[in-house]
Amino acid sequence: MIPALVFLLMSRTADTAAVDPHSTYSRIVSLSPSLSRMIRSLGRENAVIGVTSYDTAFNGKPVIGTVTNPSVEQIVAIRPDLVIASEEDGAVQCVEPLAGAHIPVLILPRSRTFDDIIERFLSVGKVLGETKKAEEMASQYRASLVPAEPTGIRTVFLISNDPLVASSRDSFVGKIIESAGGICAQEGYGNPFPIISKEHLVSVNPDAVVTVIEKGDIDILERFGTFSKLSFVQKRAALFIPSETACYYTPGDFLATRNLLIEFYKRCAQ
Repeated sequence: MIPALVFLLMSRTADTAAVDPHSTYSRIVSLSPSLSRMIRSLGRENAVIGVTSYDTAFNGKPVIGTVTNPSVEQIVAIRPDLVIASEEDGAVQCVEPLAGAHIPVLILPRSRTFDDIIERFLSVGKVLGETKKAEEMASQYRASLVPAEPTGIRTVFLISNDPLVASSRDSFVGKIIESAGGICAQEGYGNPFPIISKEHLVSVNPDAVVTVIEKGDIDILERFGTFSKLSFVQKRAALFIPSETACYYTPGDFLATRNLLIEFYKRCAQ
């Protein structure tokens, strides 16, 4: 499918001004920290004029609110020519009021696979006028995705320790686990990141637990230490991966998290 058609199919503008697939945008408000990272990787930081408070990619840029509650007034005040968001984040619930300001809004669908993430990356490159560079980088990313040996290690990947929030097979994190040779032990049933109970984790009995909470690996082993028959407790198979790497749906972060998991699985097999 040609990039322009992909761009049109992935765009959803509700009642806002139409996004022109043939235009290049240079005054962008990013409501998604992951999309901001994609913009930065393409070398177009200068095109971003506003970000959310959670965005660490651009220090010093005007902050227009939070991911889940961006301020329409602040967005309008800085006069962007495009607002970019993702269904992966909560900000998509708040963009409809921009319709009255006639500001184009590009909302990209949720990413569930590496190919999905690559397509989002290409769409970002398109609006920046960096199609060629994005395609070249996408080819390099794809070439880096060398098949990993299946390990059979059933893994629960937590994005929160309190409450316990797991990445399911319906999430991009679940696909990272599979790509690294593991098995995502958490069913999704349509929910990418379900809240689970302590009893549920015990019943799943994973071989390994990964967490993005600092010292969360130690915390999990301590909290479940009395369940001596749990596979991951017996093997002391818990890993901390910084959220700065694991929680962003960009091609580079997908690959970086995958590499950390591959090394972890090698250690688990020893």
